[in-house]
Amino acid sequence: MRKKIPILGIILILISCVTNKNNSETELLMSIRENSQKPEQYVIEKFKNHQVIFIGENHYIKEQVELIKNLIPELYKNRIYNLGTEFIRYSDTEKMNKLLTDSIYNEKLAEEISFKSLWHWGYKEYLDIYKTVWKLNKELPENAPKFRIFGIEEDTDFSYIQSEEDYENPEILKRVYKSSYDFEESEGFSAYAIQKEIIDKNQKALIHSGIHHAFTAYYQPGYDAEKKDFSGRYEKERMGNLVKNKLGDKTMTIFIHGPWYDKNGYDNQVLPLDGVLDSLFSIPKYKNYFPFGMDTKNTSLGNLKAENTVYKYGYTNFTLKNFCDGYIFLKPTNEYSTVTPIKSFIKPENVEHVKQQEFDYRKSDLTADNLNDTIKVWLDDFQIKIKSMKK
Repeated sequence: MRKKIPILGIILILISCVTNKNNSETELLMSIRENSQKPEQYVIEKFKNHQVIFIGENHYIKEQVELIKNLIPELYKNRIYNLGTEFIRYSDTEKMNKLLTDSIYNEKLAEEISFKSLWHWGYKEYLDIYKTVWKLNKELPENAPKFRIFGIEEDTDFSYIQSEEDYENPEILKRVYKSSYDFEESEGFSAYAIQKEIIDKNQKALIHSGIHHAFTAYYQPGYDAEKKDFSGRYEKERMGNLVKNKLGDKTMTIFIHGPWYDKNGYDNQVLPLDGVLDSLFSIPKYKNYFPFGMDTKNTSLGNLKAENTVYKYGYTNFTLKNFCDGYIFLKPTNEYSTVTPIKSFIKPENVEHVKQQEFDYRKSDLTADNLNDTIKVWLDDFQIKIKSMKK
């Protein structure tokens, strides 16, 4: 026979739950207040003990990209003269730095460099980073060191793919991945670019990329879609992992708050950390706590757990401190805006190039307008998605 729980017992249990929640909330807020700094200040502070810092974004979020732009003058003031970026090819580095030191800013060239890296990367905020560097360099004394941007993206040419079978053909893939095929590690080329541009020159750099490339100490778990569980394997050759192998504690990963992938793989996104931060900082009385940046090691923030994410697989008691070394919270996810598409980024003369790089588009009767509309639709869909993200 099931025993009845007295009403008083139920009340005490509910009070205990509320009290524990309030205590953990208070502890988290106190930790943030005591250990955080403004985002730009936090990044600069970390460079005192680090040579290469990876800052990982989600992609397509305006505020995340604007943070990188806002960091440029602060980096320069603190004698950090290099930004590495996933969003241009390494082979266009010289062309980029000519752009950044010319007497007149060449908007057309900036768009061309972005287009050659990724045909759809026609977003105003990413190109604003380049213009910000150009303005900074233009105002510097003639003999002052100039701020540089170098690409970490490999050269690829998918026009060699003529059938689905070609994706499995080593001889064809060697032509497709013409600058990186001979590297043993999956992201060895990007790590090589950082080695050549920064480590060998004993300089410092901020590396701006998607978060998956930016992992240093964290090994990203594989997911088995059939078993709906951990595949048993980790990705240990991300760009950040490889650089950490060389620099050890002189490198780190900072994640900018935004969506994570859910526990069912790498297809759908959810609020990070089971929505704890988004829920907390949606409360008006806590708006003065952010934006902030802070360490995840030895802080209540770093002890936050997450169950509804693919990132937990392969880890016992997965917490934020496993995932990254530093965390920047700009605002709740559903308050973010998407980046701004550049009008007519794809020109009529670009269409054939896009079709050659996208096998699925090869036989389509596409126009430049179609492609520019596609970029806008992607962003509109993503905006709807992040606005609907709630705990």
